[in-house]
Amino acid sequence: MTNKEFNDKYLKQSPNFEPDSSFVFEKKKDIKKLLGTNILYRYISIPGAKKYGIQGINDKKIYMTNPNDFNDPFECVTGFDAKSALLKQILTTYKTTLEPRKRCLIDEYYQWSDNFREKSTVFNTISDNDLLKIYQRYNKGLDLNQFGLNDLISDDDFDLYLISYVINNKSTLDYFVKHNTKTKNDNPFILFSDEIPFKTKLKFLFFKMGYKSYKSDDRFKEFISGLLKDNAMREKQFREDNANYGICCFTPDWDNLLMWAHYGDSHSGICIEYDISNCDDEFYINFFPVEYVPNRISINSDEINDDGSPNQLKMTHKNFRYLLCKSTEWEYEKEWRNIIYIDGDPKNDENRKIKSPIVKAIYFGINCKESDKKYIKEKITDPRIKFYDLRTNIKDYKIEKDIFGIDNIELK
Repeated sequence: MTNKEFNDKYLKQSPNFEPDSSFVFEKKKDIKKLLGTNILYRYISIPGAKKYGIQGINDKKIYMTNPNDFNDPFECVTGFDAKSALLKQILTTYKTTLEPRKRCLIDEYYQWSDNFREKSTVFNTISDNDLLKIYQRYNKGLDLNQFGLNDLISDDDFDLYLISYVINNKSTLDYFVKHNTKTKNDNPFILFSDEIPFKTKLKFLFFKMGYKSYKSDDRFKEFISGLLKDNAMREKQFREDNANYGICCFTPDWDNLLMWAHYGDSHSGICIEYDISNCDDEFYINFFPVEYVPNRISINSDEINDDGSPNQLKMTHKNFRYLLCKSTEWEYEKEWRNIIYIDGDPKNDENRKIKSPIVKAIYFGINCKESDKKYIKEKITDPRIKFYDLRTNIKDYKIEKDIFGIDNIELK
């Protein structure tokens, strides 16, 4: 099972889903299978340890970070499908130039309802070639009786269902794009094909609206200006919404050099070892692996509200996922996240604390000051927690526990 497959399986629950014991049991098994261990680690700077870490260990609590405080500017904010948004803006304008019955072409591009999908199956038995002929003859005002379909779909709604069918069935759409070419500039189906270059679609729309050039026309510049403004508003709103989440990050490695450099304050901080085998169900329910992907999860203009906030109903399939995706450049972290939605005031630190897994050990970075080590050892109240100093390996680019002895030195 991959990280994506795991998240596909456990992120598909509805917002009101109440996990039962069997769900939690299965998720625990999959976590153990994917992770291969019950031992996880967190890297923390000394200031962070003094502010939250030490007290959290003593109180058996973990502080859940505001994702806006992460070091990666791409964290927890989706990308934006600018082409989709621009196309929609121009399509909306284009739509006003059409006669009412043809506007459904634009409407149905954005809404393929169950009702349309069910009734449009009547076209499944008709070849793409015959379907195109029917569409072309219908547009000339010919009676639907000629096609023998009037008992199945009313004449008033014929174009609605036919267009719905075409643009939501790739092979048929490809056929219409290729063969509905009586005039090069009068084939609106090109707007909905992934095979057609974006510039070709723009040229078609601007030609139909009487624009001289989509590059130089002031109206095009207005579209672009509005798009940039919408995107800035969207990102601002996402950041505001993010403040309501708390995230705690774990990794299965305590000896990762880059993790020590980035999160362990250039090897001067600490790494805390946790055993998650006996965590309560709530921990597992909110526990997910990070997916490392080449491109950002992007939302389109349909998935954001007028104020720039995400429309949760329309982006259900992406909910939470944008909190779990990072660039492939971070793949070395092997990160897992526990994510909660803050009940109460997210600015109150007490609302950002959850029950901690059992702490087994604390590793001091190679550059950790002796005074900081002493301070932490004195403040930790649990006598079962072990402390480890680290050192550089004398042969390889590795760090290891500083336990000198002839058995720990490779004589090769």
